[in-house]
Parts: sequence; structure tokens; C-alpha cells
Amino acid sequence: MNAPRRATTDPLMRIETARCELGQTDVRRGVARAVVAAFLTAVTLPSLAQLTFAPSLVTTMLTTVWGGLTPTQRDSTTLALDGLIERNRALLAAIQDVDDLIADESLATRLVRPTVQLALTGLGAGTTQVHHGRRGWLFFAPDVTYVTGPGLLEPREFRRRAAAGDSLAVAPHPDPRPALDDLYTQLARRGIALVVMPTPVKPTVEAEQLGRPRRPRERLPTNASYRALIDGLRDRGRLVFDVAQTLAMEKARLDQPLYLATDTHWRPDTVALVAAQLGSFLIEHRVVPEQATASYRAGRAWVTNLGDTARLLGLPAGWSNFGPERVTTRPITTTDGQPWQPDPTADILLLGDSFTNVYSLEAMGWGTGAGLAAQLSFVLQRPVDRLAQNADGAFASRELLAAELRRGRDRLASKQVVILQFATRELGLGDWRLVDLAATTLPRATSFLRPTAGRQLDVRGTIREIARIPRPGTVPYKDHIVGLHVTDMTTETSGVEVDGTELLVYVWSMRDDELTAISQYLAGDAIRLHLEPWANVADELDGINRDEVTDPSARFAEPWWGQLQAEESP
Repeated sequence: MNAPRRATTDPLMRIETARCELGQTDVRRGVARAVVAAFLTAVTLPSLAQLTFAPSLVTTMLTTVWGGLTPTQRDSTTLALDGLIERNRALLAAIQDVDDLIADESLATRLVRPTVQLALTGLGAGTTQVHHGRRGWLFFAPDVTYVTGPGLLEPREFRRRAAAGDSLAVAPHPDPRPALDDLYTQLARRGIALVVMPTPVKPTVEAEQLGRPRRPRERLPTNASYRALIDGLRDRGRLVFDVAQTLAMEKARLDQPLYLATDTHWRPDTVALVAAQLGSFLIEHRVVPEQATASYRAGRAWVTNLGDTARLLGLPAGWSNFGPERVTTRPITTTDGQPWQPDPTADILLLGDSFTNVYSLEAMGWGTGAGLAAQLSFVLQRPVDRLAQNADGAFASRELLAAELRRGRDRLASKQVVILQFATRELGLGDWRLVDLAATTLPRATSFLRPTAGRQLDVRGTIREIARIPRPGTVPYKDHIVGLHVTDMTTETSGVEVDGTELLVYVWSMRDDELTAISQYLAGDAIRLHLEPWANVADELDGINRDEVTDPSARFAEPWWGQLQAEESP
């Protein structure tokens, strides 16, 4: 080290002395070697461990970038601007996939992250997806962002969200009002009423579990622009069933939890309460006849499950700080004991998201037959039709309806009212694109194999496109279905003639927060599938979060349900 200098009172001299001492530091050779060795070990050890104990990830990374391009993009030699942009976008998406693979599937991540998260959770720390509340309550982070963030109708928020697109993501349509007005107009042309049903997210109703003191009889906290949006819709003659008002009165009356502690959704008794108030609202506004046309009975069942926000924490298996919750549901049956089912001929259609599906979709883990649509049937004693899909409530259910219409199934026939249910977070965070319900039935593409009742096939083909598959732990749902566009299809079923060589097929892509084998396939890979008509499983699986292919010719083809043949892999 430098020899110490004598103290001086001259400020300039002190500054010069400090610069000299900081700018010339002697390090012993042994210390320098130890620091360099430690650095190199920290850099190389994770990669060496990955290559030694889990080399499959490296192989996947090497094939992902190449597989991110379709065969046409790989072989194309054109320098046209559109082609270059398309290939650049595909390459950027593949690079992002590799980055995600390293972040979520590397050996270091799988070994270290759950243990670290367990320790942090014990200290009350959450994640980017989950916020901790009081006494073991958990909250989905986007829900908190919606409630505490800027007003959803503020012009600067519209500008910010409209500019959020990039090379990989299309900018959302941030303003919900044009989409709601458009849906109202399209339904009105067919003499159908629209009821808008924004459903409050958990931080709105259970704010005290986040540490906010609640005064009796006060309005529930929500986004700063929510009331202006609701008042504006009503001023334009729209029917709005404000669930928040119903729950605020119930909260003041009972002062008990209305939502689950470790899940994003409401409790079963809250669903029954909302269904009763919704039924009264429909009758009061004369959008459905008051007389009953069917008979339903209510039962009782007990369900135990761990909530979706608890699973999002990604804690080690068997070491969760949060135990399962036990609830009592009210499953609805017909008078002859048959479980409730949606009725496409009913005069009420409920378009919804996971708040509609919970307690009715078995994959969510909270039982069946006791969701919002079933409870509404019981309240009104009449059948109800339902189209609901978890997540993306701003557009997913409307797109489901549009797909049904384009495939020749008019789910609006005989309808008197359509109820659009969606979580309020969608008002500030969702994509409110317009969805055309007036499109005529698409002409059948003769190259696509069309399902027929009772038909099952074993086929081979080539994947032309595979839709996006979410990463486990990044979405609040443990199951996912992905769409495939398969070409060059040939059948392996003897004695069966087929009338097409292309398929739209749905397959499992995630089960219980684990990716399935389809996640290893890429565009251009050969694939072998066992097929049955999607209609066979639609009642059970239609509500599960699903991503679609982008090619319009395939997107609205009649879908199949597929199961990968185990012996075939890329």
C-alpha cells in the first residue's frame, strides 16, 4: 500500500491525497489469484453442472432458435421487407424463449429458487406475481396494481398502454368503452339485451387483509376511474350489474371474508349471493321472463384445495407455508339427479372468465357443478348457456362466441340476454380489441379434416404452427391447452377414409404446473396423434386457459382433441 501521508488542513491537498490512494491500490498476488479463481468458479460452475447433470436443456436451447422459424421462413431467400420483418420477429421470439428456458428450467434455478423463495416467504416477502397480506392471505399482484394504480380512463394511461407494443407483442386496445358499445350494438341488432357484469378483484373486497383499515359502510376501494366508467355506461343506456355494490353491502352486514385466502377467486357462498342478486336484476329489468321453465335442486359438497396464488409462489413441494382451504360448495342438479350442464338452447348466455368457471371447472380444483352459471339456473329455475375461459376476460369469451358463430353453431339463437362477466382488473390491464360477431359462417376449407361424431383416428403429420405455451409459475392457472396447425396429415387407422390433410387440434400443454411433452415440439417437427372430436370434451375442457394458432384458415376450422402417442418424440 502507499505510505501514509501527513495530515493536512488544505482541502485541495486532502482531495489530491484521496485520489492518489484510491487510484493506486496494491494487491498481493495470492489475493488477486484467489479473487480471480472465485470469479471464474462462480461463472463456470453452474454451466458445468448443467452440462453434467441436466444436458437436455442445452439441447433444447440449441434447437429453440432454429425451431422458432417455420420451415418456410428457414428456406426463404427473399429479401422482401415483409419477409425480413417476419423472420426477425420469429428470431427475437426464439431468443426470448431461450432466455425464459434459462430463467425457469436451468439446474441452478430448479435447485436454488424454491429454497430461497421459501426463506423469503417466511420473512413475509412475496414475488413479482404474489403479494403477502395479513394472517396468511395472498394477493395476485396485477389485482393490486389495478386497484392502487392510475385511473384506467386517464388519457396518459391510454397513451402509455397503446404504446406498449414492440417487436414481439402487439399493443393492447386499452379503452374498454368502444368494445362494450360495439358488443351492445351487435347484440341489439338481433334483439338481445346485454348486461355488463364487472366482478371486483380480491384487493377491492378484502383490502383489510392488505393492512388497510376499513370503516363500516364505506365504499370498497377500487380503481380511481371505476365509478366514472360505470356511470358513463349507464348514462348511455347500458345495463350494468355492479357486483361491487352487492359485495359492499354484504361485507358491511356480515364482516366476514367473501374471497378465498390463498386464491384469486370468491368463496362459494359469495357466488350463490351474487347469483341471487343477478337473477333479481334480470327480472327487475325485464330481460328474462319471470316464470320458471325448468327445475333444479341444490346440494352440498366439501372441497379442499390449495389456492392459485399459493402455487404461484413456487415453493418446494411439501414445504409450503400455506395450507389447503376447505369450503362448502352448492352443486346444482336436475330433478332426476343429473349434474347441471350449460344448455345451448337457453335464452340466457353467460360469457365469463375464471370467476364464472371456479366451482364448475374440475381442473381448477374447487369442484364441479357449483359455479356462477349453475347458481343462476337454480335461482331462476331455468336453463343457462355458458361460454367461459380462464384469463383474458377482456376478449377471450367474446372470441369463443365468435368462433362458435363462424363454425356454424349459432349460440345466439333464441337468446334474450347476454351477460358479460369479467374481472375488474381487465378494465385497466386487459386488451379490449373489437370482436366481430356478425361474420357469416366461414366457407369450409376443403383441406381441413372435419370431426364427425363418434370418429377417432390415429394420424401422423407435420406441425406447421404451434401456439404460445406459458411458463409454469408465471400464470395463476396450473393447466393449459395449446392449439396446433398440423399439415401433411396421413391416417394410421385402417379402413378409414379421410377428406383432408390439415388439422386444427388442441392438446394438453401444461398439467398441474408441469409442461407436457408437446412443449418439446417445434414448427416443422413430425408428430403422431390420437384424435377425437373436440365436441366430446368441450364441456369439460372449454373453460381451461387456451392459446390459439394465428393462421385464420386454421383458427376457425373445426377442432379435434389430440393425445400425443408416447413412442413418437422429436
